[in-house]
Amino acid sequence: MDQFEQGKWIRTVWDPLKEQEQSPLVGDQKVKVAAYCRVSSGSDAQINSLMNQVHYFTHYIREREHWQFAGVYIDQSVSGKDAMKQQGLQRLIRHAKEKRIDFILIKSVSRLTRNAEQVIQIVKELKEAGVGIYFEQQQIDTSVRYNEFLLSTYAALGQETIEHMGQAIRWGKEKKAKKGQAHLVPKYGYTIQKGSGKPYQIQPEEAAVVKQIFDWFEEGKGFTAISRELKQLGIPSPTGKETWHPSSVRRLLGSSTYSGTIISGKDPQPYMFSNMKEEQDLVIIENACPAIVSKEQFQRVQVRLSKKETTYTKGKRTVHPFQGRLLCHHCDATLNRYKPNPRTCKFKCYDQSVSACGTPSLSESQITEMMKEAFYKRFDFTKEKAIRALSLILKRINAQDHFEFHRLQWINEIEMKREKGNAKDVKKIEGAYRDFEAHIQEIEQDRPFRLQALAWLNECDSIKEVDEQLTAERLRAWVLRVRIVTRDHYEVTWIDGKRTTIGGRLPARKKAKTTNRKEVMKPFKGLERDVHSKGDEQMEVKRDVQVIEPKRGRDLLDYIQTTAWNAPSEKVAQDEQVATAAYCRVSTEKESQLGSLDQQVAFYTYSIMKNPAYSFAGIYVDEGISGRTTENRPGLNRLIKDCESGLVKRIVCKSLSRLSRNIVDVLEITRHLASLPDPVYIYFEREGIHTETSDSEFMLSIFGGIAEEESRNSGHMIAWGMRNQARQGNIKRRVPNYGYDSGDHDWHIRPEEAEVVRRIYQEIENGLSTRAIAMLLSELRIPTPNGRDVWNVNTIREIASSPIYKGDYVYQKYVTDYNQGRRVRKNEGDQDQIYIEFHHDPIIDRDTWERVQVVLQDRHVRHNERKKREPDIGEKRNSALEHKMYCSICGKLYKRKRDVYESHRTKYHRHYWGCDANIHQIKHVNAVCRNSRTMQQRYYEEHFMDFLQRFIPQMKTFKKQAEDTIRKIDLNDKDIERERKIRLEIDRWNHALYEAVDEQLHEKGKDAAKVEQLTTGLTVRYDQLRQLDERRLQAKEERRNLKRLLKLLNGYLDDRSEAFPQTLYEALIEKVTVYPDGALHYHLVFGIEWSTPKRYQDYLDASSKRVKHTYKRKREQLLQDPAIDEMLGYCEQPRTRKDLLAFLEQRLPLSQYRFDERIFAPLEQQGKMKRYTIKGQGRTLYYEAVKRKNP
Repeated sequence: MDQFEQGKWIRTVWDPLKEQEQSPLVGDQKVKVAAYCRVSSGSDAQINSLMNQVHYFTHYIREREHWQFAGVYIDQSVSGKDAMKQQGLQRLIRHAKEKRIDFILIKSVSRLTRNAEQVIQIVKELKEAGVGIYFEQQQIDTSVRYNEFLLSTYAALGQETIEHMGQAIRWGKEKKAKKGQAHLVPKYGYTIQKGSGKPYQIQPEEAAVVKQIFDWFEEGKGFTAISRELKQLGIPSPTGKETWHPSSVRRLLGSSTYSGTIISGKDPQPYMFSNMKEEQDLVIIENACPAIVSKEQFQRVQVRLSKKETTYTKGKRTVHPFQGRLLCHHCDATLNRYKPNPRTCKFKCYDQSVSACGTPSLSESQITEMMKEAFYKRFDFTKEKAIRALSLILKRINAQDHFEFHRLQWINEIEMKREKGNAKDVKKIEGAYRDFEAHIQEIEQDRPFRLQALAWLNECDSIKEVDEQLTAERLRAWVLRVRIVTRDHYEVTWIDGKRTTIGGRLPARKKAKTTNRKEVMKPFKGLERDVHSKGDEQMEVKRDVQVIEPKRGRDLLDYIQTTAWNAPSEKVAQDEQVATAAYCRVSTEKESQLGSLDQQVAFYTYSIMKNPAYSFAGIYVDEGISGRTTENRPGLNRLIKDCESGLVKRIVCKSLSRLSRNIVDVLEITRHLASLPDPVYIYFEREGIHTETSDSEFMLSIFGGIAEEESRNSGHMIAWGMRNQARQGNIKRRVPNYGYDSGDHDWHIRPEEAEVVRRIYQEIENGLSTRAIAMLLSELRIPTPNGRDVWNVNTIREIASSPIYKGDYVYQKYVTDYNQGRRVRKNEGDQDQIYIEFHHDPIIDRDTWERVQVVLQDRHVRHNERKKREPDIGEKRNSALEHKMYCSICGKLYKRKRDVYESHRTKYHRHYWGCDANIHQIKHVNAVCRNSRTMQQRYYEEHFMDFLQRFIPQMKTFKKQAEDTIRKIDLNDKDIERERKIRLEIDRWNHALYEAVDEQLHEKGKDAAKVEQLTTGLTVRYDQLRQLDERRLQAKEERRNLKRLLKLLNGYLDDRSEAFPQTLYEALIEKVTVYPDGALHYHLVFGIEWSTPKRYQDYLDASSKRVKHTYKRKREQLLQDPAIDEMLGYCEQPRTRKDLLAFLEQRLPLSQYRFDERIFAPLEQQGKMKRYTIKGQGRTLYYEAVKRKNP
């Protein structure tokens, strides 16, 4: 064996078998460890379980020497259905991403959350942040390599458990109802007596109130009038409040229980996801309880209720920043937000609708003005230091983010009080603890407002700018709650606990009136006896049960009005055909897979058209696209859009893996489609899963996990084979490294490229930087490894630091991270890294290679020691200008650069924008754009605002041109006729394909060519139809954009602010062509172009004049300063320059140069001062004195 073969050995740098030692559970590294606990109810047993978990994890963490206790995060009485509503968990995730936690302990997967999709998403997010989770019950540690399929299975089982629990409860209720045993809940007017055979018993006093409400409604009174009557009589509501809300009256009048009929299954809701509607039988149990009102009266009331029903379109719900934090001082209720008309939102007290509260309604603008008034009273806006005070309060509150340790202190105190057995003390401290938790919740909820406000304050240069930009969202960062008496009388509680009162001290709140129940019920005494006797008679009637199947029963109100309680139901009409589409995908464009695609198109066209319940809605196809992500899949995205538009009501797919191999994407798509106003469900043929069923979530999680694991395993198997080859010293690369040719497993040096590599190493030793080397090679027009003309600095660094050029090879220097969408990143112990010495002939000798590494390392250290790029001081970068401006000479994009201006007192930044081929010449060595000009950012902003002044008067012309452009995009009469013909052809070809497939299925000989021809023809026509649909949708979208743009232009016209209108710029401008003289040619949306005569030199001249004017004004103001008058008085006797400078320095910040140029010279010109020279003793002394004084 020769020397080369002897040296060809393999060294494994790290091994996954040792990876377990890197886990915080096994290793001895210092880590910050936290625990998370959750219980879903507030029962004593569950609270004790929570306390036990807290104590267990606290001791478990503190027993380990290398673990640093980071706190126990809890969610008490919080369901695991939605992780976003688990505030403790969200707080834990935030702290983990802030690097305050390294490792998390949780009892089991289901304690994290019972939503399978969110479990996987949270684990992935924390994994990316470098934080692992240990699920103790399942013994899964995500800090090292773990079985993601196993985790998704446990998560799916946890979700299925809670869903099954809900189904079991509903099933039990339904079975009992069909036997005539209704599920009873507390009902106003009744009491529940279990085991008596009469589950509902009339409560005479409340029943009399119910009867009176029905009578009042029949007399013509409305919900509000009835609520007002009950309030005046002092009758408490069903929840014990003083006021009856009109909605409570409405619900009471619509309840069939008061007529003796109980309806079960009226509002079936799923236990986990509100968008997964579930079917349930509607069971009507007549004579199930004693009636308070007659069936005839109840039916008459329902007829009137149906006439009072109003239908409205539910718009997008918006949440006002102060919603939930505005309190009525009179009744301590929260002010509710309502819309008196579609364009206005107001706040009013809960009791105001029944005229029981004197707090007036307040508009959103009034609320904002009230907050501003309190803001000005609390903070002094006449001083610039107010910005620092505002910022300091927010930072101080954000810094007080260690509530977990305070919680442990509270829990320990509660335990100590319980051990002493004093129930009164325990109750008191538990109440204080609840207040503490409520305060934490408020502080955590307000955190997004504080972060946004801090970011905004950092961008504000003056208190005036802060004042101008104050909005409700920004004010909300400092406000905890507001207690309101009137518009001009209220109290604001700030986040730091201080309070500001406007309009004087708040009046003392009136105590709630204590009413005598007997006195209140006197008006209903007569009704009590009637109701009680009717109830006894009613219970003697035999119960009657009717079952109405889901989707076949009519609305309950219609049933009550038309059946006369026992009439036979009408015949149900047959369901309409469901618009059904198929989705097909193949991951490569190989002939075999494209043949599979043709088969899928033919099969699903035939299957959908054969089913009488379906109407054919098209085939959506993605060719040659991977299923690992949903990006760049036009067929799937178009299908989802059509579902949202209502064109598709049902989807058929071959298998889960055809939709996506990513389980998170699968769940997101199915849930999104099921949550649409008109839900769309998917049927996966191979797995037999229909997303309309209740168990589809569980099955999707299982099969989706299998599909994802299958995709990963195929990649792992290929990688495993290549690693084994690497262990034997065999490396096969598709693209050989620069300088080598890797044919037949043997690497051969390419002489021309090897010379370039040697030159790179030589120039580094000679002291050239990698940047200079890149420019040198580009100027010599030496092709890069990718065949380009311009060398990149990173390419030079990679060649200079790669061990390949000394004859060694590192296998798996980079790995693919499947948890982050197959992102390639540096291998830091995730996989075996194999180092092979003497793998091939070297280009660089080892001594030279080592010397170059020392040079590169020294440069790297010096680079890291440099000061990091500081944030903008003064002028801020305008991100709206990015990707908009292009050079008129070379067509390159304009880029930004920042210059620093510094003096002995001030420092500020100024931004410039210029052609990329001029600013970054290293990227365009051979095509530098030397004739272009780099200009100030402020010029581009002022130019656009000047353009708007000229453009806005021509808005009508612009609107007309835009509408003409949109009409050209939209379908004309010829296009509509062409579309009609294409649809007829598609319909004809679909039937032809159906007949061809049907014919060949029943014959021995099969003509595949005919099916293929029809399938291809259909695909072409579907593509034509898609293009027409896209034009129609584009025109619709452009009309919306035009409407939005005109609204922005009108808003700018009304506002006339001096600030740059960034939103308007982004919406109006598509492209700007920049000329060397500063002329800007605007390419507006809708293909319209516009220019203005303004040039850069004009801007510079105007700026110079402004600077000179400002400078002159400041000098004049300086001469008018009272200190100058004092100096003139001081100079009545001749003084030396040194004396005068010392005199003024006590009153003004001055230098000698500033004194001579700005004070003495102007005063001398004005004749107010004169210089005298006194000679004597061989030297000359200088004196200054007022001119009118003679020495």
